[in-house]
Amino acid sequence: MTRAFTLLLITALAGCGAMNTARPLDRGEHAAGLTLGGPLLKLGGKPVPMPNAVVEARHGVATLADRPLELGYGLNLTGLAYGVVGLQGHVSWLAMEQRGAIPALSVTNRLYFASNHLDARKADPGVWGLDQLDVTASWLLGDAQQQLLYLSLTQNTDLIDPALFLSPGLGAQLDPGEPGGLRVQVESRWYAPGSLPESLALRWVSPGRGALGFNFGVNLPIGPRAEETSP
Repeated sequence: MTRAFTLLLITALAGCGAMNTARPLDRGEHAAGLTLGGPLLKLGGKPVPMPNAVVEARHGVATLADRPLELGYGLNLTGLAYGVVGLQGHVSWLAMEQRGAIPALSVTNRLYFASNHLDARKADPGVWGLDQLDVTASWLLGDAQQQLLYLSLTQNTDLIDPALFLSPGLGAQLDPGEPGGLRVQVESRWYAPGSLPESLALRWVSPGRGALGFNFGVNLPIGPRAEETSP
């Protein structure tokens, strides 16, 4: 497997499908969620998403330049079944507010760490890590501006062997507009379009370069919404 796609696979297993941070939470807001999916594999001639399940929490902790700053952390549940502990943490900031058709911009940095020390079959277990930088443009849509559409560009950097690994994504978050209601997230991503999908054992769903992926998630807002606390 090429180095780029080894990195892709590690990224998918460590934390692919995290909750979107297109709009960092306001101070005092919290959310917990679960996301499923990842890069698509060809199994029996059909596209099948990697079975990643990631549980995560987000917290609006402060403001920076009068715009929201949040912290979050998560755990990959699927990896635990294979003796791999995958942890992640992030900080996200709303760099620019939406102005009409001009989108809001957020910047998020995530760190992923994984270890297979729980896998007794490994004679030489290891620890590895990734840094993920996301820049996301987003639009709140609808009469009440509750539905969220976003475009993102992600750079994943192997902490041991850094390389350019850009992945564009498109997603939406559907908000029922009810206090305590579940928000639904759907997202598609084109992983590493600059890389060839070469693999000795796996066949990725690909348009010719890189790999295509999809994830689905739900998250539950906890705490007052901004509009509920406004004077």
